[in-house]
Amino acid sequence: MRILFITTRPPYGRMTGHKMGLRTYVQALQAMGHTVIVASFAIPGDEVAPADNDLGAETHFLALPSRRRILGNILRQHLTNTLSLNECLYVCPAAAEHINQLIDRRSIDFVFVDMIRTARYGQQAKRPWMLDHDDLLSERYAAWASKQGSEQKAILGYLEPVIPKSLHAPTRWVFQRLLRREARILAKRELYWTQQAPASSLRTDQEVTLLRRHLPSAQVYRMSVSVPIPPRTAGELARRPMDCMFIGGLTYQPNLDALIAYLRDIVPAFERMNITVPTLKVIGAAPAELRQQVMHPRLEFLGYVPDVTAELQAAQCFFAPIVSGTGVKIKVLEALAAGVPVIGYPMGLSGINGQPGRDFLLAETASDFVRCFKRLRDDPEFAVAVGVAGRALAIKQHSLDAAVNVLRPELEMAFRRLGLASGLAPTTPPSPDLVSPDLALPGLAPGLA
Repeated sequence: MRILFITTRPPYGRMTGHKMGLRTYVQALQAMGHTVIVASFAIPGDEVAPADNDLGAETHFLALPSRRRILGNILRQHLTNTLSLNECLYVCPAAAEHINQLIDRRSIDFVFVDMIRTARYGQQAKRPWMLDHDDLLSERYAAWASKQGSEQKAILGYLEPVIPKSLHAPTRWVFQRLLRREARILAKRELYWTQQAPASSLRTDQEVTLLRRHLPSAQVYRMSVSVPIPPRTAGELARRPMDCMFIGGLTYQPNLDALIAYLRDIVPAFERMNITVPTLKVIGAAPAELRQQVMHPRLEFLGYVPDVTAELQAAQCFFAPIVSGTGVKIKVLEALAAGVPVIGYPMGLSGINGQPGRDFLLAETASDFVRCFKRLRDDPEFAVAVGVAGRALAIKQHSLDAAVNVLRPELEMAFRRLGLASGLAPTTPPSPDLVSPDLALPGLAPGLA
């Protein structure tokens, strides 16, 4: 088939977890023998050069709506609770026309869309289509809006330095209410678009279960992110310095939150337990103004590195003291694939279907974190066993082969639901049953009523 994949970002250039999810779909579809054409919105600050296209997929760039158009979208459709703010940022007649021209000119058989932000383009395509949610935005926004106490201070994120200190408290109050409102609208829109799409995917079993609870007849499946599997596992752990690794640019708030939590909670736990604090090497962007918030003599900022796997496999273990954010953490999957033992808080290991104590080490508290580290340090054979088991888990669940094994039967099921022959698609799919866009989704974003 010739498949058009409409994405909110190009699946090339500097990688993020979202982009890795997009690449998983493109590579899996290509491995199944389909031709994939990408139509991506051109995001300022995320420009890519032709040389960045390492997937061999024909790529077209879509124009974002103008500021005037976005304002009109908000006034007409967001303030009336018709569309989420996320959708308003991508509603653009010029983009819709460009997509329709591509579909006709390139004889597209099937369409995939990225998140509910672009779902309307799949519905308008007059072709069979499927929706990749990535994650449930409503859950992400609800979690952020529910922060209390010291965690609430981080809600302003990067805006905090530019907002006068006297306005921090009222601005946080406004932000929380805006996030709650958006979460409520997103919860309804996620249900609406899941019903409209013949099939849709998420990244974790937990989110799939949550959506199926409200839509038991919908085809919703888990499409795990695939990561490159290095040809060899990390070796000779016992002979290396006891250095640890963390991946994540400080320009992404959950990464900054993780390092703040590490210095605030885990480093003092090392000191209380009379265990030498290991050197923690941090890969990723670390602008000076953000680095100042997490300065410590045992933190070493490497910035951008040309070979992440080589750096990972030179470390004794990977730290994931992650306390915010949602979804599966790509950095953790990369460490598992490299054969490096992982220690993480529950949020850092969420969505990974492995066995704690065998595939990775789960720490509920800062003291647990230090005890896990000590065990790896003092028992090299155990450290090797954890690294080997974690790598086997990554191969089984997060390799390209694993993605193909998931996607192939889901596509077959979608074809059957649409009454199509396997691998074929008519020019006009059956009309979907219309559902009210205001359909409530009780419980999908708890505590926001």
